[in-house]
Amino acid sequence: MNKQLQLIAIIFLTLCGTSIASAEESAMDEGIKEYTAGKYSDALNHLGSALNSEFNNAKLHYYMGSCYMKLSKKEAAVREFRIAYALEPGGTAGQYSKQALASMGADGGSSSSSSSSSSSSEVTTKGLQDQKALGKAIMDYETKRSGGAGGGGQPAGYFPPYN
Repeated sequence: MNKQLQLIAIIFLTLCGTSIASAEESAMDEGIKEYTAGKYSDALNHLGSALNSEFNNAKLHYYMGSCYMKLSKKEAAVREFRIAYALEPGGTAGQYSKQALASMGADGGSSSSSSSSSSSSEVTTKGLQDQKALGKAIMDYETKRSGGAGGGGQPAGYFPPYN
């Protein structure tokens, strides 16, 4: 009888652990769906709830950085893109993050902030230019990944999940 209780307890704990991991995986998947739908604040909420178990996931940080850029939160975007690049410098999310950082005027590995001595109007103008450059980089990547100008029927801003 004691062995049966131990077996039941092991099965129960295993299933609980799986459902917790699935819930947090679902949060990341849901965040990516929200991002592709253009609901960037909702996407950040879902992606943020996946951070506890997926902190070392470059794809998660890449999508968070992309959301922050869409919401005009450059500092947060730079932070997330740098984390994604540091986690996976040779992988897809790392390379996208490196491109995003370059288009924003922030290199992939540097931790120095840009234009700290600039006036606020210069920073605002630079921020708008950076956002336009990132938008262009995203569209260029979408076109390249889809094999042409049509985007393969995917919504604007769509990046397929990495395998």
